[in-house]
Amino acid sequence: MTPSRIAFERLLLELTTVGVDRVVLESRGPADRLDRQHLDALRARRLLTGIRVEHIPGAAEPLLWAADAMCGIIAADRRCVERYRAVVGTKLVTHVERR
Repeated sequence: MTPSRIAFERLLLELTTVGVDRVVLESRGPADRLDRQHLDALRARRLLTGIRVEHIPGAAEPLLWAADAMCGIIAADRRCVERYRAVVGTKLVTHVERR
């Protein structure tokens, strides 16, 4: 499994544990199909239930910028630029998956 699939799976599992039932992802066109296949596999293994995932074009959902901003905060934090991480404080939880 690719690192992006592992991260996608972990994200969905974490979100379900805190009661999220709808996830909106920015559409990547034909690549959305791979997300749906992975979701189907997780559901078939009964690892994921009760969550709806939608793909929406970035221009159609202005709040999708927030995920990009959080990725920027994490990237800066990994480079020891801490001032951005301080803005979100303990509200941001990161997990590092070891291969």
